[in-house]
Amino acid sequence: MDIGTSDQYLKVIQENNRGVNSSLVYFLDQENSFNEQAFWQLYNGIVGFIEKPQSDVVNRELARILCRIHTHILNCFIQHLLPDDVGESKINDLPLEKIESYIERLGYAIDGYFTGIVVDEKQMEQVDGLKNPKLYGD
Repeated sequence: MDIGTSDQYLKVIQENNRGVNSSLVYFLDQENSFNEQAFWQLYNGIVGFIEKPQSDVVNRELARILCRIHTHILNCFIQHLLPDDVGESKINDLPLEKIESYIERLGYAIDGYFTGIVVDEKQMEQVDGLKNPKLYGD
């Protein structure tokens, strides 16, 4: 998703809030899997919405939705990391060696909604090694 409208970005966010349509939340909840494409779709949807806001004012409902999505994803990751007798579910294909980078990148996107500041993708790639497909036309 390299070019879009704020409505398209908002749709991606709303689909994650509802856990539908191959969203990251859908994959975590329904498939017990980490889908990197869905991660980047959510991340780029949030960043795209920051870059093309519908208003200069923070929308409280959207802020609540973003916080709920963020909390839900973090809870899924935490459940995965708990010992087998404690954790509710395990996530297939969760790249544990990069989990901190994914958490940090998503955190920057959520924070960016509140501040209006988007991180420099090229610089972040050098720091965390995650390659945003948006930069490469994938």
